[in-house]
Amino acid sequence: EDAGTLSELFSSELERVRLLLSQSREDSESLDEILESILKGGLPGFLEMTSKDYWCVKTMEVSYTDQEGKRQIFRQSGYHVNCFVPGGARDVEVTFGVVGGAPSLAVDRAKPDLPWVYEDNGEQKLEKFEYKRCPSHVKFEVQGPSLATFVAHVTEVHASESKGDEKDTEE
Repeated sequence: EDAGTLSELFSSELERVRLLLSQSREDSESLDEILESILKGGLPGFLEMTSKDYWCVKTMEVSYTDQEGKRQIFRQSGYHVNCFVPGGARDVEVTFGVVGGAPSLAVDRAKPDLPWVYEDNGEQKLEKFEYKRCPSHVKFEVQGPSLATFVAHVTEVHASESKGDEKDTEE
């Protein structure tokens, strides 16, 4: 009787160890895929949108070409939105708007009163940020009501941010 109980105990323990090894193998394969992606294309980029007010719900749209050459689009709405862009992505475009469809308009962030930017034909310019390759981390601060939303501040955060190294970009 003791031998039968001992056999059952070892059998169940062996099954548990097999399950753990199987899970460990799956985790290892997943990690291998992530590392291969980083080695092929570099580190992923991180884009962050924060609404400076609550006049309306803002939207961030990020489009890019992935490593396979396919155009990808990420679109999300809220008061704080994050987007990870895979390593190796290129031709990254970032635009903003509001729920309901009004696009974000360009302002001159180099001037303290943030005046609107106009096209040569007199129309207000739409805001679009373009990157050949995705920077490691960019923070966009968006504000304004639904028909006059704009990007008030852009900050590129560099890898040395741990020492407080942030670069304001006025595009």
